[in-house]
Amino acid sequence: MHRCLRCSTQCDDNVRYCPNCGSNLAIDDMKSTVQRQYRTKIKRLEIALLLSIFLPGISYFYLELWYRGVLFYLSYVIFFLVLGLKSGLYQSYAHNVNSTHIAMLIIAIYFLIYVFQVIDVIKRTNMINEGKIIF
Repeated sequence: MHRCLRCSTQCDDNVRYCPNCGSNLAIDDMKSTVQRQYRTKIKRLEIALLLSIFLPGISYFYLELWYRGVLFYLSYVIFFLVLGLKSGLYQSYAHNVNSTHIAMLIIAIYFLIYVFQVIDVIKRTNMINEGKIIF
């Protein structure tokens, strides 16, 4: 079984073109062989997991997933800016809103993002080590 590099469809060995996207599998096989020889990297799951637990976001830079690390930190900045603006509006216009509810919302959202980031780092590390993410 071959895997098409363009659409990741599993194709039979005797098929020359991908049935899903029409890509030439003979060229894809040659490319994938070269990529596996020269571009496969091994990242240690323990290091990635420790970084994601103690320094959220830094683990993406260890995995060389630069765009994910930058987007992770940009999302935090935007989230806290929007939340700060909304909190200021709530304090100004709605005197009956309890500030502890807003604080609990912030903590809950931060915890969910933290947990999903740890799970994503584990998945991405395994994908890199299996050769599904090639540099």
